[in-house]
Amino acid sequence: QKLEPETVPVEEIALIELAPKSARQGLRLQVLNSVKVPQLASKTAEKLIRLAYDVRETGNHKRRLDKTKVISRMKDLSLAYRLAADMGISNEQISYKVAENLVDIDITVILGADYGKINVVRE
Repeated sequence: QKLEPETVPVEEIALIELAPKSARQGLRLQVLNSVKVPQLASKTAEKLIRLAYDVRETGNHKRRLDKTKVISRMKDLSLAYRLAADMGISNEQISYKVAENLVDIDITVILGADYGKINVVRE
């Protein structure tokens, strides 16, 4: 017997649940643009601020990335996972890297060529 794939109407697909507001408050972000789309980092930052994130810096990244990256500056990656979930970014795009030159930044988001697929950018 051949099984037919189950189809679910788009309206019934559950949206990703945002991290609790308390988990987002106080999380200090840097948002960088790696593609040549004017104001992409600042527009994304505005949306993240509306979600209660504390965006401390925006700017441009030195080289173009195909995929958006979330770089935790803390060994505990749980907050990076929450941010990635809020943005609709795969956990595979999360990494950890200490940056001695960054003060008061917990996570860096580098927007890549896939920026159109990111939840906060599409809103």
